[in-house]
Amino acid sequence: MKKDNLNPLQEFKDMSNVDILTTSSFSNLYPWYYSDKTARLKEDVLIKMDKLNESKFDTFLKHLRDEIAEYYIYDPNESLIPKTIERFGIKESDFPPFLNKEFEKFIEIIHPNNKEVFTDYLIQREIHIYAAHLEAGKILTFIDGMLGNSEPASSETPEKLENKYPRIFTSQKAFEFFDRLKEEFGNSKKALADYSFIYHRMKKDRLIFDDIKQTEFVYFLLEFGINVGRVKPLSQQGNSDYREGIYNRVKDLMNVS
Repeated sequence: MKKDNLNPLQEFKDMSNVDILTTSSFSNLYPWYYSDKTARLKEDVLIKMDKLNESKFDTFLKHLRDEIAEYYIYDPNESLIPKTIERFGIKESDFPPFLNKEFEKFIEIIHPNNKEVFTDYLIQREIHIYAAHLEAGKILTFIDGMLGNSEPASSETPEKLENKYPRIFTSQKAFEFFDRLKEEFGNSKKALADYSFIYHRMKKDRLIFDDIKQTEFVYFLLEFGINVGRVKPLSQQGNSDYREGIYNRVKDLMNVS
């Protein structure tokens, strides 16, 4: 079947199919295998936005949201991810931790279904499923943003309805501030350091919610074509005076508090 004939939603659901790990390792799949399916589903949403009237489009979005939320249920109690974290000494918020050399070698292995490495294969399956789960969260954030734009505003909570990413930014003003910072920093070779700084700095100023993990922010950046792969710790960012200067200048200009 040609890719153009695939149903984008079904393809998105098939993303978590573990059979692919018998021919490709996780490191060969990440991030293109996951992000491509997310991008095609988003494209399908935008196509339907042009074809459907507002009422039907909202119904479509809510159905899509329910389909994905029901299909991609992540139960940490049933997952091997915590054991993987313990095994490699990594943090779930840093997933996938490509800087960990032992982990990097592990995800480069192609694990047959039935061989002596079956335990390792089960863990890599969980990593694969977890990556798909993160993509599902990314799509749900995207859908929530679309619904926020199309649903009528409420006089009691106008800021929440206007905020395109209410799961990430604490207010519409906070998102606009990020958008302006994005214009200032662009998408250069220094993007990893730039957006790591933005993530930590905006969380410090309570402009990004405290419970937003680094992986959620990394996947959010992909919506703007910014692929940093991870967020660097503050201790690894070096001299940030330059970025601090831009941050404070834009913050003062926009009167962000």
